Amino acid sequence: TRINLFGLREAAFRPISAGDASFVEITLAGGDVTELRSLIESQGKFEASIPFSVVLEDGKGTIKFDKDYPVVADDDGVVIDGNRVNKTIEVAGIPLTINNTQQNRIGFIATVFNSNDIKLVFFDPQRSGVEPGEGFYRWFFAVQLSQEGAQRFAWVTKNVKATVGGYLDSEISLFLDDDFIDSLSIASNLRGQATTEITISGSSATFEEAVEDRNHLQTILRSGALPTTITILELDTVSPTLGGAFIETAILAGIIAVLGVLIVVSVRYKKPRLVVPMVVVSRSEVLIIVGLAAAINWTIDLAAIAGIIAAVGTGFDS
Repeated sequence: TRINLFGLREAAFRPISAGDASFVEITLAGGDVTELRSLIESQGKFEASIPFSVVLEDGKGTIKFDKDYPVVADDDGVVIDGNRVNKTIEVAGIPLTINNTQQNRIGFIATVFNSNDIKLVFFDPQRSGVEPGEGFYRWFFAVQLSQEGAQRFAWVTKNVKATVGGYLDSEISLFLDDDFIDSLSIASNLRGQATTEITISGSSATFEEAVEDRNHLQTILRSGALPTTITILELDTVSPTLGGAFIETAILAGIIAVLGVLIVVSVRYKKPRLVVPMVVVSRSEVLIIVGLAAAINWTIDLAAIAGIIAAVGTGFDS
């Protein structure tokens, strides 16, 4: 799930019915209210668009996709391949929006990628990371696209001119849930090329914010767009006081378990030279388990505590 991919631990989902209404209860360890609300309420609709222009001669021009599509501008608007356009139209499977209309030029915005085109999100350090800039931190990661999305990219960029600096005249703009993320320059050698791997990047004020923003977007894209929007009705948290009492109770239970087993072993063997090594080994096992749990950020729940207490008994037995 999206929550597990983000790294929030011990996530549990439970359906709840109240009359004719159905709800989902989510419980998790770690994280905070802001993280949960951001992950759940984000539908994850990803889009990438590229603007391009069609030059008109005597009111006529051409869009070059899989074939040439005639464009005609008249007093009533714009006609593409014989179809009157109000504001948006789909040509060769590419959604187009009229951005502006001038006497000798029509500007379009073409959506080349969407959430369905994201096939793989890379997390390896070669294709995902954070780099320092002048007063900011730039984060980036690569994604693998579908062949259909790559083909749309190739068709649209054929209509964009290359500049002297080695880039195309238009940038590709990235949006998540209709919110602007970033605009990226397109190298001129990618013009008309079906590229299946692109790099998504952005900037943040601090290193921690950059890592969080990158991880959040990676998680959203990897989990895919939700089929509908989700509204959080209520958020509750366990207070630190209850958490502290839970830890104290768990420690007390562990001490009682050790003492109980120690008493039984002492009565049975009645030899300190046998009992003391048993106690030392058992305590060492518990310390090793807890130390490894802290090192890997493992969440210790009731089941884990029961396992540790059981380990005390089985350690004596072995």
